[in-house]
Amino acid sequence: MKFFSRFSRRNLPDRSEFLSGYCTAPTKRRDLVRLVEDPVPAEAPIPGAWRRLPELPRAERVHLMVSLMRGCIGDVLPDSLGILEACCADAQLALWGGRYLVVYTLVNRRGEVEHFYGGNPCQPTWPAQDDEQHHSESIRPVWSLVPEPLKSFYEQIHDGLYSVSFGDGIKELKDVERFNDSDYMDGIESGMPLYERFRGHYIFHEDPSYGVLLLDVNGREPGRAVKCYTVSEAASVPDFWNALDKDLVWSFMPDREW
Repeated sequence: MKFFSRFSRRNLPDRSEFLSGYCTAPTKRRDLVRLVEDPVPAEAPIPGAWRRLPELPRAERVHLMVSLMRGCIGDVLPDSLGILEACCADAQLALWGGRYLVVYTLVNRRGEVEHFYGGNPCQPTWPAQDDEQHHSESIRPVWSLVPEPLKSFYEQIHDGLYSVSFGDGIKELKDVERFNDSDYMDGIESGMPLYERFRGHYIFHEDPSYGVLLLDVNGREPGRAVKCYTVSEAASVPDFWNALDKDLVWSFMPDREW
């Protein structure tokens, strides 16, 4: 995997270009992103609290979404949520390709903007059941083994939380894959020591310049966390949440200017 400088993200499209269909890194799609400014239809599959977003002023939208996150993961991601609360200028409900999401607008001290998508927990991005290979490689077959509060974050707050420009952040459910099936492990086959070492590990956070964060879900040491830049530069970390907190701080403020 080629790593890119995070500082290049200063040259982002303006808000109007972004909302007219900015090509996003995770999917390379150019779908129209439409802000939801009217009352949300009663049948819309979204969390109840999200229905208030169109009617609230900016500051209250941000407060609402950060409060929801704090109620779920505030104890384990204190630094990254502090950064999000400090530099988030808006949190808007939007529709993208038929899916509802929250668009977070982060602004640093120089006025430079970055957008993050927060996926809809009521519209989980599980791979299709008839896509047998993708389904088997995804986290879905072992979802019941995912520890709390990570499981609750996906089910109650966001199905992924990631940068629009680079895709770094907490991965959508459809992209949470076994590390042994990822591009990082090309050429490593079942039975090899490296393959066995990472059996049952899944990628939950990825950054193009900072590597991936793995969690052992159903391997030899459930709960074990590993930070991996390349297969030869993988190391266990003492605490998954502490590592994720640091990774999200980097995602939110790569140049420490937020």
